[in-house]
Amino acid sequence: MPLSKLKHIRIDFSLYDEKNKPKAKLPIFIQYYEVTTNAWISIYVADIVKGVLSIEETTKSRAKALLSFFKILKNNQIPELRIVAQKTLYKLDQFQVLTSLYAFHFDEEQSVLHFDFGTAYLLPEAILKEQQGFTDFIVVTSPYSFAYDNQLLDKSLQQCLTKTKTLEASLAKTKTQLTAKQKQYTEVANTLKTATKTHTDLSQAHTDLEANFKSLASDAKDCQEEKEALQAALNETQQALEALHEKNTKLQTQNESLTTSLNEAKQDIERLTPFEGLYEASQKEYAALNGNYTESIQALEHCAKGYTALQEAYAQLQKEQQDCLEQLETCSAEKAQSDKERLEANAALDTLNTKYNTAVEHLGNKTEEVAQLQLKIDELSKEVAFDLRPMPVSGVYTNIVNEIQLADNLNNSDYKLSNIQLKIKSLVNRDQDGVNLQFLNHETAKEINGNSISEVVLDIESAPRAVSEPGKLPNLIGFTETAVRRILSNQGLRLNPVYQKQSTVPSGESFKQSPAVNSTIQNNQLITVIFSKNE
Repeated sequence: MPLSKLKHIRIDFSLYDEKNKPKAKLPIFIQYYEVTTNAWISIYVADIVKGVLSIEETTKSRAKALLSFFKILKNNQIPELRIVAQKTLYKLDQFQVLTSLYAFHFDEEQSVLHFDFGTAYLLPEAILKEQQGFTDFIVVTSPYSFAYDNQLLDKSLQQCLTKTKTLEASLAKTKTQLTAKQKQYTEVANTLKTATKTHTDLSQAHTDLEANFKSLASDAKDCQEEKEALQAALNETQQALEALHEKNTKLQTQNESLTTSLNEAKQDIERLTPFEGLYEASQKEYAALNGNYTESIQALEHCAKGYTALQEAYAQLQKEQQDCLEQLETCSAEKAQSDKERLEANAALDTLNTKYNTAVEHLGNKTEEVAQLQLKIDELSKEVAFDLRPMPVSGVYTNIVNEIQLADNLNNSDYKLSNIQLKIKSLVNRDQDGVNLQFLNHETAKEINGNSISEVVLDIESAPRAVSEPGKLPNLIGFTETAVRRILSNQGLRLNPVYQKQSTVPSGESFKQSPAVNSTIQNNQLITVIFSKNE
């Protein structure tokens, strides 16, 4: 059953009393068994009225118990249901259940799940006391009526009671199995929580080990650097010891030479015993010479150390001198490059200053021209009255063109007015003379519906001056489509206009043609011209 599409549920139940009459009124609970909590959960509180219980509910209900119940149903699971009275009906020790037997059907077309508890009859209390029931509850109804005196002897009813007990035993067994499964589920959940905690602890331990490893790697790197520094110092010490060893060897050689000389002197002294006085004098002189020799050795060692230090200082000075020379060469090259760039910048600055002065002078001249034109426009505006009468379109166009030509002729500039587009808002009418335009001022525009005002666009341009040899295509670059069409029409040619975006060319102006300028042309030939379209 695709219960995931469930929208409604319906519950029906009929109850009769011990005398086979509809139960007038009985408050009841409808409960379902929640396997996760091992408890019965009430989902409805209702009344059986005149023996009938009928409940319809939508799955959009926000009741907490119903939300859990609907969730179970939408997972294609039908939980165990039962109906119990809100108050005790009989003086019995067990919990009293009206019924837990039902049939269900899912209407896929209507998305309705129907629980039908059927019809039940309340059993006489004497019969209930003879039944053992379950340890914790007893069913106080039967699908058959016991309103007859000989009902206890009816064999078919006895079979029904036996079947009921069998079903109750089956339900008890099912409940026991569900309880065991719930226990297993709880154990698995606890095991999962323990495994999750262990995983978290292992992740933290792994993170700590990575941090310790990085720390040890850093310490190892520091030890390696310290070892290399000590090795370098040891090498220097060994070199110094080798130098001292060489000096010691030289001193030993000198000592042996002196010892030889001393022995020879002693022999001479022995031969010159008669000259003992002279020997003592020589002995004193030898002692003095020996003292001078020791001082000379010490002075020599000191000089050797000073010489070594001077050599190191000289080498360092040579290195510094070489660095200074390299820096000097670099500075010289940079200075030369800087001088060159400075000269180029000065030249560019002079050029810009010249252009700026020229532009300022030219701007001053243009400002004067604009001021003069404005004065003339003001004078003309004062002399011309604003005519609000309807005027033919041809007359409007002629007057505007004449005014533009007059303004263009008044200006002695190197530039001429051309390719002007005027947008005029007016009332457009038609009479026997053709189409008329009636202009509006601020006051008359207020009295007219805005939907009646039309926008008229006039495209005014200077006469084209495309020049070419007979039978040759002229230069069509820099004209509007209207001007190009007029030029080609005068020469018996047809236009194929193409519009493309070209930000460097004013919108509506041509910038490419095919065939090229001065190409041989034939009558009625199609000429392609590309115009700029930047809007």
